[in-house]
Amino acid sequence: MVTALLHAVHALSLPVRMGVDYVSQSQWFYWSCQHSICALESGVFVWQWLHSIEDDAGQSEITSKCALATRLSPPAKVSQAAEKRILCWIRALVREALESVDRGDLGLSKENIEHASASRLGSAVLLIWSRVLSGNAMWPVIGHISNACALLAKCDPIPS
Repeated sequence: MVTALLHAVHALSLPVRMGVDYVSQSQWFYWSCQHSICALESGVFVWQWLHSIEDDAGQSEITSKCALATRLSPPAKVSQAAEKRILCWIRALVREALESVDRGDLGLSKENIEHASASRLGSAVLLIWSRVLSGNAMWPVIGHISNACALLAKCDPIPS
């Protein structure tokens, strides 16, 4: 699970670091439909994971300080520490995305990002992908994928 999460979050980090609106306007040059479907898949995966950790762990554990865990030997604790680092990374990416888009578009502000629930972060991840995919696109299906991300961000997750 951790490896798949790392891959999915890294896929989001690239357009965020390049600038969401820049990638949105220039992606048609090098992205295919396959890239857009992969973006949808990784966005939905992160979204569902964030909803599941909120349901499993409770809100108090999720909003705890982001700190690197050191020298944890049991595999469950190592996995839990890795998941906390991934959650911190997602918070940082959403915070960075707020720098390049209108703040109202993601429904969060820099002030309340640290206390946002995991499900709210999941919605923000989908809205970032929606924004990335909403620009110039050579194929109309990419616009539909963008709309699907935006609609899904407003829904409850599919039960696992």
